[in-house]
Amino acid sequence: MQSPHGNAKKQLPTWQLKVDVIAGPDQERHPCQIDVNGMTHIGNAIVMITQKVGLAINWSEYSLWWPRRKRWLLNIDQTLDNCGVTSHDLLELVCVRQTLNLFLPDMQLFQMQIDFSSRVYDLTAEICSSLSIKHPEELSLFKVHNWHDKQHGHGHEKKPSKNVPNLDVPENSCISEDNPNRPNLPAVIFKKIEESAEGVTQLAKSPPTNPAHLPYLPCARKPADKTRFADCWLNSSRSLMEQGIRQHDMLMLRVKYFKFHDLDKQHDQVRINQIYEQLRLAILHDDQDLTMEEAVLFAAIAYQAETQRSIPQSDVADEVDLDDELNKLENELGNNVNNQMNITEEPFLQAQVKIGKKKEGMLASLQKSKQFFCKYQRFQMYAFDSKVEPRNLSGVQPIHSYDVKSCEVAQVSSGENNKYKLKLSIGSSNGMEEVHLGFSNSDDYAEWYTALTLAARGKTMADSTYREEVKSMKEILRYRNPGNTGGGGGDEYDNRGGGGGGKGGAVDSEAASRLNPELYVSHRFIKKAKKELPGLILQAQSKVAGMSLVESKKQFIEKYLSLNDHGVAFFSVQVKRHNKAEKSVLGVAPDRLIQYDHKGTEVVQTYRYTNLVKWTVNWHTSQLLIEVSGEEIFLLTHDCPISTLHEYLGGYQFLRTRTSGQTELDSQMFYELTGGLDAEEITTIG
Repeated sequence: MQSPHGNAKKQLPTWQLKVDVIAGPDQERHPCQIDVNGMTHIGNAIVMITQKVGLAINWSEYSLWWPRRKRWLLNIDQTLDNCGVTSHDLLELVCVRQTLNLFLPDMQLFQMQIDFSSRVYDLTAEICSSLSIKHPEELSLFKVHNWHDKQHGHGHEKKPSKNVPNLDVPENSCISEDNPNRPNLPAVIFKKIEESAEGVTQLAKSPPTNPAHLPYLPCARKPADKTRFADCWLNSSRSLMEQGIRQHDMLMLRVKYFKFHDLDKQHDQVRINQIYEQLRLAILHDDQDLTMEEAVLFAAIAYQAETQRSIPQSDVADEVDLDDELNKLENELGNNVNNQMNITEEPFLQAQVKIGKKKEGMLASLQKSKQFFCKYQRFQMYAFDSKVEPRNLSGVQPIHSYDVKSCEVAQVSSGENNKYKLKLSIGSSNGMEEVHLGFSNSDDYAEWYTALTLAARGKTMADSTYREEVKSMKEILRYRNPGNTGGGGGDEYDNRGGGGGGKGGAVDSEAASRLNPELYVSHRFIKKAKKELPGLILQAQSKVAGMSLVESKKQFIEKYLSLNDHGVAFFSVQVKRHNKAEKSVLGVAPDRLIQYDHKGTEVVQTYRYTNLVKWTVNWHTSQLLIEVSGEEIFLLTHDCPISTLHEYLGGYQFLRTRTSGQTELDSQMFYELTGGLDAEEITTIG
């Protein structure tokens, strides 16, 4: 006989879910238990919890946090069974908007209310939007360490106290009521820049850096020392709490990807200033391996920017904007002419060049170099006898020939003692072949350096940027060598204001006595030439004395981007190819991967992104496989998760998809290129 209840729906067994509600002004814990079953939805569970606790607060910004699994349960339509929550688990109902102490790139320290459940990529976009910083995809969040203590042998890195007792409160900050030691971000900062003159001043013109903040700067000169910074970047595909960050912890907002898109002097003043300050502080603390001439050049531009701080910029800005429009028009017209010429003629260079090659077991040296007549055209460099007639090269066999596509180009000497030298690292079956080139004048040097740099990026002299880059390189040479025009024209900038140099390069002794080189040059150079530096800086500054404040900062950024090894992130890795493994330092640059030896001093091989076929991650073995130019290479990181290296590589591929004028990017594409998340993790986040 059929049971009268045979058609009744079987009820699931109920069990008690333990939850701690963290709420109230003192963030007190309110434990409670609710009766649920496996089919209870997350949204229903939250409603039952709030009814059980009975606190009169706004629950709209509260979500469930699972401490044991370090997961947010954000999808209110999921059931407890779907999430894997059982009666043995303890959940927390917490407010997702919490307080974070944040260093900006210029090392100002503020306190912000942000969403701790958002993924770091989305959170960075939210922070940058509140600060009117465009293109947040170039920045990310960086964990804070006191590097000063580690460098001076005080043991392991010390994480600063959550109460920040050793950091001074900025003068323009309010004091948080719950803790007087914590700087609180003024409400005015959250307004759009257009609405707040104070916001423009504070973020577009940074105050002097607080000395108490400097030990937290991640700076090191040697690549092997920089590998320790890799593990400090937060995973962009995860939230703060999933990565151990809690309320009142400190993080840094820093430029991560050095591929700056559409820098606009008129509308990007906050962004330009924040990038400039991060680069200026890095150079000041010897984070970049510069020559003395390069250090003086950066110091001169920074000093020019400082002289412009108190000068009204509106009139200068208008003039600069007009110049920009004229330059753009000139470039467009020039590019059209170039494009028409390139249809029938491939550009080339010819010059007398001294060539020195690196021999086995010896350093390459130009002292033993020989003079050749050289021709460069479309990635090929040919060296003929120095006495050959340039017009009769057809049929003449070159003595040496080099395929310089995807080579490495480094400046050895750019005018010091009238010497112009380049170093090429050219890929071969036996690794990298090192070739040194010597030129007799700055014009040849600028043209060949630009052409070879384009070849390194997979571009020929027919590229529309060649002319402009040659012009920019000649300007740099004039800045570095004020007394040597190199056959070029007059200075681009007139003397519109500021500066301490006199006519003809003469230095004002009174201005030199007032200039403190420690504000512009690292201690390494001060030890070498402290007395001479003020004069050198003023002499170089006289060449850029017409630049406005924003123009100076933008020039500083552009000169930094012209450095051969700018923006490289370093990783300690094991490299495996052809069944042979070796310990190396891997550099991730904006346009290439660079494999160094284990000390980070010698380049072993270079892999251009243009030659990158694919990259995949084996999450079980924590290995990254890259296929480049038909070669498979396995990478295993030592000091950080493989996901950090994977995100760096994917991030630069993502930035290559941007187009001029683009305002919104596909965040899902970013996660696909950088996250490498499996199905369970994607469900967790969503």
